[in-house]
Amino acid sequence: MTLSRTLMKAFLEEVKSALADSVDATEIEDLGRQMNIVGGPPESVWAKNVGLLFFNERPDKFFPGTQIDVIWFPDGPGGDQFDEKTFYGPLGQMTRDALSYIQRNYLTETVVKQEGKAEARRILNFLSRPLRNLS
Repeated sequence: MTLSRTLMKAFLEEVKSALADSVDATEIEDLGRQMNIVGGPPESVWAKNVGLLFFNERPDKFFPGTQIDVIWFPDGPGGDQFDEKTFYGPLGQMTRDALSYIQRNYLTETVVKQEGKAEARRILNFLSRPLRNLS
């Protein structure tokens, strides 16, 4: 089977599913059927596309171009220079990694204390240039 038990278990634990407790003792085919990411009759089992995208270490082997490209144009969209970072892997992890990268490199947080309140307002701002040189 082309699905990763490790990725399936991590996902089930993250969403706090009752299935997470039985991952190690369950056949991967049965687990895949319970998660509805496996199809076909018992003699010809196949992983569904969603299973391959989320629970295979290299979904780009099945779906070429499965990647996220974060591109930064320091001189604006018409500029001649750009920095590029590409993310590969299971869809959930790839998305988390790309968003974390954007947050680390291109967002800054401003905290504004509100008079007479215990809470402060937090505002995320997109930077006009990265926090660090990406090259």
